[in-house]
Amino acid sequence: MVSAVTLLWEMEMPLTLISPAFPAGGKIPERYTRDGQNVSPPLKWSGVPDGAKSLVLVVQDPDAPSGTFGHWAVFNIPPDASELAEAQDGKPGPSALRQGTNDFGNAYYDGPQPPVGHGVHHYHFRLAALDVPSLSVPGQAGVQSVWKEAQKHALEQAELVGPTHGNAGRVGRRPFYSAAGARGFRAGPWITVPSAAKIEP
Repeated sequence: MVSAVTLLWEMEMPLTLISPAFPAGGKIPERYTRDGQNVSPPLKWSGVPDGAKSLVLVVQDPDAPSGTFGHWAVFNIPPDASELAEAQDGKPGPSALRQGTNDFGNAYYDGPQPPVGHGVHHYHFRLAALDVPSLSVPGQAGVQSVWKEAQKHALEQAELVGPTHGNAGRVGRRPFYSAAGARGFRAGPWITVPSAAKIEP
């Protein structure tokens, strides 16, 4: 006789995405925003379905004034991977991630930075298991293009959502980028710009 516990173990678990840095529905820590260190948060997943040949991950803000704003796209992730470590987007070498171009114009992670006074924005971390080993997208493909192509091959999807408020006024560490692309930070106030400007999602 097969026990209920055995049946549960034999059932295929759904694809699940979590972050050790914040719970589902919990506020994204400042460290992972453009007001903070602007590094990608740690992410873990389980339940990759049999037959998956690659994974894709995107981060999108559907609450942006100009429509859905893309913050990050990672694709051609090996199907046996189960996590992305903190700041994984900036690691060079053979294990470097294949990344699309976000709506800030950068081919790496850029965290939340909602317009001042615009209220709560919900940042959707979306993971999809695909039936192809690689996506047919150009080298400079945007986040939305990567996700659209992924939908054609998705076997299963998971989502993690974290909210962030638009700050009333930003004072702190401003990220800057060297000619070589290295990221650093300067102390000082943020410059407020119109919400439709490119640097404000």
